[in-house]
Amino acid sequence: MTPSIRRIALEMLSFSKVSNKVNFKPGTAVLQEARAVLQGVRAILKNISDKFIFFENVRNSQKAINLFDKISSVGLMPDYVTFIGVLTACSHAGLVDLGFYYFMLMTNEYQINPSKEHYGCIIDLLCRAGQLSEAEHMIRSMPFHSDDIVWSTLLRACRVHGDVDRGRWTAEQLLQLDPYSAGTHITLANMYAAKGRWKEAAHIRKLMKSKGLIKEPGWSWINVNDQLNAFVAGDQAHPQNEHITTILELLSANIGDARQEIGSLQDVED
Repeated sequence: MTPSIRRIALEMLSFSKVSNKVNFKPGTAVLQEARAVLQGVRAILKNISDKFIFFENVRNSQKAINLFDKISSVGLMPDYVTFIGVLTACSHAGLVDLGFYYFMLMTNEYQINPSKEHYGCIIDLLCRAGQLSEAEHMIRSMPFHSDDIVWSTLLRACRVHGDVDRGRWTAEQLLQLDPYSAGTHITLANMYAAKGRWKEAAHIRKLMKSKGLIKEPGWSWINVNDQLNAFVAGDQAHPQNEHITTILELLSANIGDARQEIGSLQDVED
């Protein structure tokens, strides 16, 4: 294969510009050979993309990054799928600077316009690294409609990193898209509970109940003196409800007294 044909094939690897790269007359031997080479290289790139998927499935980010570097070193042109692979690898490995390097390389050197998926990789990268302000800025500034995927990514990161206020605002964006998202309500309620903000957590639970998002509670059974008793949380229909409530109040009071005694002992030891 002559160097000129190899060069033609490599130039044609930019799939969106294939029709503009070669202007030979149809049927010429040179064009046929170039097309044959191109098909072979396309098969190689397909195999490379499959390897990226495999490496990401096993979370072997470093191998995916090394594979990308090998692609560049032999003169092959990675496509948008390849960049999704390497950006995802950087995200899982926590390599923020390297991820942004590849993102800029894609746009500046390879002239590939970032898709929503590429922005999603960068947002996930920032969220995993705890850079929530930067992630929010990326969501606001990207040239695509902000969907539930990117907002959910940010909300999960807010929960992991304990950013309740940003999480509340993010949940509001999600609820504008889907007011009946049980997952959004639950995540927000759990965030409030984790910070001891019980009133806000209870408010979210009431809101879920009013929207019909809380499932019917499961029944529990207990055998007392060979008699089977069934109940659910919040149920007051049991014939001995008053007696049960009294016992629970006594137990609660005893637990409170025990906690005070433990606290007093700790103060003495200190």
